Amino acid sequence: MGAPRSRTPDEPGARDIAGALYPDVDSVNWIPSDDADVFRLSFTSGRAPRILKMATHGIRAVWREIGAFPAMRRLGIPEVLQFEHTSEDLRDLGIEFHVTRELANPQQASRAMAELWINDQARALDVAHWLGDCTGRIESLHWRRVPRANSPEQSVEIGADWRRPQYRQRCRWRFCFGSGPRTRRPWSSGSWPAGSRRALTRAGSRTCACGGHTPSCGGPGWTSAWALTPMSTSPASTQPPGTLWRTMIR
Repeated sequence: MGAPRSRTPDEPGARDIAGALYPDVDSVNWIPSDDADVFRLSFTSGRAPRILKMATHGIRAVWREIGAFPAMRRLGIPEVLQFEHTSEDLRDLGIEFHVTRELANPQQASRAMAELWINDQARALDVAHWLGDCTGRIESLHWRRVPRANSPEQSVEIGADWRRPQYRQRCRWRFCFGSGPRTRRPWSSGSWPAGSRRALTRAGSRTCACGGHTPSCGGPGWTSAWALTPMSTSPASTQPPGTLWRTMIR
């Protein structure tokens, strides 16, 4: 499903887009992603960093997000990302893309939930329950009301194609399953508190109305790439409130 991790990102295309939109671009840095070419844009003027996401390898995630996210915000899901620019602003380039404000440093965001679980398990459970609630509200949207959404049948097919190899990979992780497939244990064994198991199971088992098409975003729909936690993530972290959920449901 995802684009090859060893591929060469389209940095020249990213520089063309960034330069056309902003006169003060300083650097364009690639952020590895399965379903798109993602770049962090920094600026010489003190402008806050932006995140540029470009379509790649025939994967339609960016195209789908451009159609779906504004509609989802209008339908009562304000947690989805708000675009500052899209490919509609530069039609002549022929590249699907969108630009959003950076909500948290990607390196910090990738560690946020794991650190929160270590430092403050009660708040980690609050975040997990919030994510489950947010995912439930998305699930309540009828897919026909969301432009460019996958049908339920497409969602099932896409999800199965992605989850099978991911499950085989997870079975080899000591962190999740003990020392290997032969000794793997389910969450019900007590390795996770019951409250977090219920919240994470609810959040991770849903397939949103928009189709579960972005493997780098956690599998079921956009349950990690777009979701903003309503609180800062760790006492030791410098991240502001409203950070990007990138872990634990992946």
